[in-house]
Amino acid sequence: MRLERNLDRALSRFRPSLVGITAYTCDYNSTLSVLREVKKFDANIHTAVGGIMPRCFRGLRPAACRCPLHRAVGRLLQGVCRLEGRRPERRRRPEYRPGQRRDSPDDGPGPVSKDLDLLPFPDRSLTRQYRKRYRDNMNNKTGLIMTSRGCPFRCSFCANWKIMGGKYLARSAESVVEEIAAMPEEVELICFADDNTLLNIRRAWRLVELVRERGIRKKFMMYARADTIVEIPTSWKP
Repeated sequence: MRLERNLDRALSRFRPSLVGITAYTCDYNSTLSVLREVKKFDANIHTAVGGIMPRCFRGLRPAACRCPLHRAVGRLLQGVCRLEGRRPERRRRPEYRPGQRRDSPDDGPGPVSKDLDLLPFPDRSLTRQYRKRYRDNMNNKTGLIMTSRGCPFRCSFCANWKIMGGKYLARSAESVVEEIAAMPEEVELICFADDNTLLNIRRAWRLVELVRERGIRKKFMMYARADTIVEIPTSWKP
């Protein structure tokens, strides 16, 4: 909605079957407002809310499917498959110990898939019309990439370990560079949408090597722990 100000016009042009909204606690009221506008436009449009606090939307009227952040990929995929009248691909049933709670595979904390390389690259052609407005505070033309999820540390000022159950999963350096190379040419700054990009230093150096090998010349921005940056000398090699 920061880029498409007129919701009714966007809905009229796109005619969606499903509208999804990412909602944090502070977004509760504005999310309700958007959901009401969507249902007012067409009561048959299905709605989904994802983010850190989906429980806030329990019993919501109009009803919305809630997709907790740590398992949104699997839950949303299941919902879309049902809307299309097909069954989602079945995953192997987990094994249980006697007396263990029998939650569904999506009920535990952490991402559904342990191999992030299996996730497809985002189709950036769908946002081509907005590309010129994707800029940072320094006016760089910006693109985002997700290379890992979670963080194993338990910092008192950070909620990530609660949200992701203390798990950390990362894509291979090869997969990351393939996506970077496929970024639109006009992108000047690539922002890593990770919580701790440099947790695995060997992987980070492999990423650097592959970027150099491919001749990719971009600016990069990422989150990293201060102690990692201070303790690892720039001359360190795997």
